[in-house]
Amino acid sequence: MSRQDKHCTKVDFTGYQELPANSPSREAPSSKQTPPPHVPSQLNRSPNSKKRDASSPQSESARKVVRGGPKSLGLPQVCEDGTSRRLIVRDESPWDTYRRRLRCTLAGNVFIAAHRSRPFQAVAIREYTKRDVAKMRRLYDILDHDNVLTARECFVNEGCMYALVNDLPLTLEQLVGCRSLYPTETELASMVWQILSGLCYLNDTGLEHQSLTCRNILLGLDGVTKIGKW
Repeated sequence: MSRQDKHCTKVDFTGYQELPANSPSREAPSSKQTPPPHVPSQLNRSPNSKKRDASSPQSESARKVVRGGPKSLGLPQVCEDGTSRRLIVRDESPWDTYRRRLRCTLAGNVFIAAHRSRPFQAVAIREYTKRDVAKMRRLYDILDHDNVLTARECFVNEGCMYALVNDLPLTLEQLVGCRSLYPTETELASMVWQILSGLCYLNDTGLEHQSLTCRNILLGLDGVTKIGKW
């Protein structure tokens, strides 16, 4: 190229676009910091989180209403051999914990009650007067058989005892009186076997049932049979 042609040299700037001053390409690369995975972000909380917190068990327990006087611990009593007994004795009224719904006759008088804090749970409570408290407390303390009425815990209040027993809704007398329902041979054999099993247990314990009638045999909806009133 001659010196005379140099003045004809032209640079094309049409393909050049000026980048903004704050363009990422002009900034030094920086490491983006993210919160640790174990730290919850306030922005990611759903609007229903407060609703879930309000319905938590802690909030429900805070609204529980305590009735009656101070409650006993009700720890299981320990035998000499180190094993825990089934019966828990509480020196308080059962009606501070349960609400009576009805009273009926099922192998003796029994209250059908509901738990005050959990009213959907029904229980059966048997009442014993002062003359029977010592005897029934001793029997409930030693008896433990699937076909004999037992108690999980009892309440002693104002000279009476209230035993929390198995809730069995029928008696053998009611089944016999029902003319539209007849047990099969298998069901009848099962009931007879369970009654004999309970009698053998009472005999081995040194007890004798002197009033074994259909009225004193309890039946459960699942087919269990128990000797009720002793």
